[in-house]
Amino acid sequence: MKISEKMKLQRWAQEVADQANSGLGRKAWCRLNGIPLSTFRYHKRRVLAAAEAELTPQPNRIAPTAPNEITFTQVPDGIEDSATDVCRIGLRSG
Repeated sequence: MKISEKMKLQRWAQEVADQANSGLGRKAWCRLNGIPLSTFRYHKRRVLAAAEAELTPQPNRIAPTAPNEITFTQVPDGIEDSATDVCRIGLRSG
């Protein structure tokens, strides 16, 4: 994600938090802050989708990217599985 996209999401997340903490309904808060309700809804959807993507664990994969090259994905902390304790990989030449 680009830095500009992250900055937008941070600003929008602050808007969502400000509205939630204001005690005002969305419509009243948006009117007071000069933000169209439809824009606020869009911002909120984008913030929630980004948060969900951050919290969704990525599956562990070993994916060949080129001959004799393997990319590993880091195993998230907290996974307790004896199958992940030891992994032996044999590579053949040629």
